Amino acid sequence: MLARVRLGHGTGEAPLARLAEAIDTRYSTRDAFDASEVDLEIERELISAAAQEGAELWLIKGDARAPIASLVCEGDRRQFSDPRWRRELASWMHSRRSGDGLATAPIVAPVSRLVVRHFDLGQRVGDKDRSLVLEAPVLAVLSTKGDTVEDWLVAGQALERVLLVAAGHGLQAGYVNQPCQVEELRGRLAEVATPGHRPQLLFRLGRPSERRTPSARRPISDVLEDA
Repeated sequence: MLARVRLGHGTGEAPLARLAEAIDTRYSTRDAFDASEVDLEIERELISAAAQEGAELWLIKGDARAPIASLVCEGDRRQFSDPRWRRELASWMHSRRSGDGLATAPIVAPVSRLVVRHFDLGQRVGDKDRSLVLEAPVLAVLSTKGDTVEDWLVAGQALERVLLVAAGHGLQAGYVNQPCQVEELRGRLAEVATPGHRPQLLFRLGRPSERRTPSARRPISDVLEDA
């Protein structure tokens, strides 16, 4: 459990209240972003948002992206080479009408699940993800000092704030978290991107070329319990 919430009279925090407006506009995407740059002031806001929750956001620039792109590509190859991982990924692929999971067009969902389950697509997916990493307007690594359950909760809250601040500026996220999911690669990512910290999430930020229909979200009754 992350928090116990009690409602009562009083005044809220104005900066947090403004973030609420971005909840309905925030979404993630696997597509490339347009080429528009992100202002330095917005980048500073994103770094500050993570810091306010006790985490650190590292923005990766220039030539420093190349080794990270290679780690993402290697992560794709390692994960897709594992039949158990492919079966699990396929089990999460559903049509948009089916609720949460990886949204796939209804007409191709069965074929997509079959292909992912039975074929090693690691190199093809890795090559695509390498390009996404190198071309992203912003490449970010979210890290914490440690790697305890408390650190994971801190990372989750920091990610939430960063993504809402980003969405308020028209920026959305695309995850390339493969190096954080393979422990050996996670250590190498820390060496090149987050010295002294544990990387928790690796993601791109930018402005989508076209607006996508958001995936279904779980009803509030599924994620909150009455006391």
